[in-house]
Amino acid sequence: MSSKETQKIEGTVDRIVFHSQQTGWTVARVQTKDRPFPVTVVGNLAGLSPGQEGIFYGEWAVHAKFGEQFKIESFSEKKPATMEGIQRYLGSGLIPGIGPGFARRLVEAFGLETLDVIENHPDRLEGVPGLGSRRIKTLLETWESQKQARDVMIFLAGYGISPKRAMKIYKEYGADTRKILEENPYRLAMDVWGIGFMTADAIARKMGFDMGSPFRISSGIHHVLHSASDDGHCFLPETELMEKARKILELPEDKIKPILDDLCRQNRVIREGGDHYLPFYHRMEKECAEMLAEIMETPHENDGLDPEWYIELEKSEGDLNLSPEQESALLKALKSKVSIITGGPGVGKTTILQILCRCLYKMQYWVEYAAPTGRASKRMSQSIGREARTIHRLLRYNPKENRFEFDKDNPLPIDFLVVDEASMVDIVLFHHLLSALTPDTRLLLVGDVDQLPSVGAGNVLRDLIESGKIPVSRLTRIYRQKEESLIVVNAHRINRGEFPEIPRHNNREILRDFYFIDAEEPERVREIILKTLQERIPLRFDMDPVWDVQVLSPMSKRTLGAVELNKDLKGLLNPPGKDRKTLRGFNIKDKVMQVKNNYQKEVFNGDIGKVVAVDEEESSMTVDFGDKAVSYADDEAEELVLAYACTVHKSQGSEFPCVIIPLWTGHYVLLQRNLIYTALTRARRLAVLVGSRKALYIAIKNFHIEPRHTSLKKRLEELL
Repeated sequence: MSSKETQKIEGTVDRIVFHSQQTGWTVARVQTKDRPFPVTVVGNLAGLSPGQEGIFYGEWAVHAKFGEQFKIESFSEKKPATMEGIQRYLGSGLIPGIGPGFARRLVEAFGLETLDVIENHPDRLEGVPGLGSRRIKTLLETWESQKQARDVMIFLAGYGISPKRAMKIYKEYGADTRKILEENPYRLAMDVWGIGFMTADAIARKMGFDMGSPFRISSGIHHVLHSASDDGHCFLPETELMEKARKILELPEDKIKPILDDLCRQNRVIREGGDHYLPFYHRMEKECAEMLAEIMETPHENDGLDPEWYIELEKSEGDLNLSPEQESALLKALKSKVSIITGGPGVGKTTILQILCRCLYKMQYWVEYAAPTGRASKRMSQSIGREARTIHRLLRYNPKENRFEFDKDNPLPIDFLVVDEASMVDIVLFHHLLSALTPDTRLLLVGDVDQLPSVGAGNVLRDLIESGKIPVSRLTRIYRQKEESLIVVNAHRINRGEFPEIPRHNNREILRDFYFIDAEEPERVREIILKTLQERIPLRFDMDPVWDVQVLSPMSKRTLGAVELNKDLKGLLNPPGKDRKTLRGFNIKDKVMQVKNNYQKEVFNGDIGKVVAVDEEESSMTVDFGDKAVSYADDEAEELVLAYACTVHKSQGSEFPCVIIPLWTGHYVLLQRNLIYTALTRARRLAVLVGSRKALYIAIKNFHIEPRHTSLKKRLEELL
């Protein structure tokens, strides 16, 4: 509800200008008693029809393009009181098969009783000429669905639920909405994306649910475990789980423990020792370890092929000068069932992949190359000269059936799989990947274990390496030297805990790829970033300030966080104009990022695109992600955020021609060595750090990595 005083207008719906089935967004013309011409009402309201009479609650507003409008917050229906109103209501076209002609016949047959006949005595409809059984069935079904939608919206509005949220809830539960919520409103937190425990709890409290309700405690426990998975954990130890549950539920442990024990007995929470898992993540980790062990313990037949001979052949045919560690890594990858190559930027991972690719081709292996994101797979394709795909495309995700076509029942018919940017692979994606491999398939994972771990739950690459059960090649020698790239040199210095080399820029003719600009106050940091982005980088380096430059902040919120910087950068680079179409704050040409995996649309967390169309009347927009254009309805647009700036975590797996990194001591809680290292290694041609040297020093010396609660390492140690 608006903070302004709620107003109301009373009138009859003249016509529906626009209605979205997806979101319920409606634009209608309403004839009131006190105005000579119909007024425009807009809002999320299902089931509104011409001829309906009612009271509209909301507030007046002036749209820049469409003028005065009444923004609906809620609607109270009154049945049409005149025969003309009833006829217009039924003949509006919203009921399939009932047009003005049949509406007239119904009103002629039943007069002012028409609506009562439809609702309470539908058997009498059979006597109307030309109204056959099929048309009567459609009429009654549509009538009931519209009535249900209106009733549900009114019911939810009574508990302070906005029309937009109410529509999402109705789409999930339909006619059973009221029954489900009156029984257990905490289901909302599990079933409806965007409604968490706190919102469900607020609704439940308004409905009279007690703080000690088993539904509430159960939902709170699940909320804690789901939140933990969002933070990367696969489980929580009992002490940590209870501490967090006590905090959000505001209840003592003796009230929570019996419900937790009951959940464990029902296997709705899996207890293993003192650790507690959601069943899904328990199965993911357990089966990943089992599948990996089966692959490693299944002997591989080389068919008489000698990997060393093929390496020597490559060396003799090309101008290769492999170092001993590179040659050892290549040989290990060709001989092992499962192996890992890890190392920072400039250490030769790409060179090894190029030679490996040529060797496997000559050995006549069927090889596939994959990476977790579209950007990473494109980069892999360019570096090895072979097609690389995202893991989702490799496994052929089927959005209609919500599953991968390649799985344990239909494995990939390949001999060898190479996965790049493996540090980004979470436990769920790793499970899908292993499920699609036969025990005979060989697997090579390539990635930088010193970067931030995956956004999703798990710490797959680090767990595999630390288990000591997988052959690992750790590359350390830098091949891109100082004169070529200070980005590479300084990334390694930071990773070793050393302060980066900051060159003097006395000679402005010399273009470096690494700059540090001192600034202490956050407002000064902000000013420098905006000026650097708008003027210095485009003029000096000939880069597009929107699509070649990415601002990477350690934090999402607070001062100099991604949210705040996005507002500044949008205002600078793509300001909203008076005549420009907008949807949820997005305009054409905005740079946006997907923040939720959407398998139906085949766009994933971290994908960056450009808004290319906005349709205010249809309440939709289109985003171009480079390889595809994706349409978003109004309620789906909440999966997008502005992406002129983003967090370092969200940038994983991506590379940008230029990155700008704000550094401020106020980001203290997230100033960590691996975060700065990851941010710097996202830069391909230019890195600009703006801020406090003290903040950078704090980050470099903070080598503490918050451990993730995972058990893949332990399970591998037990199985192998």
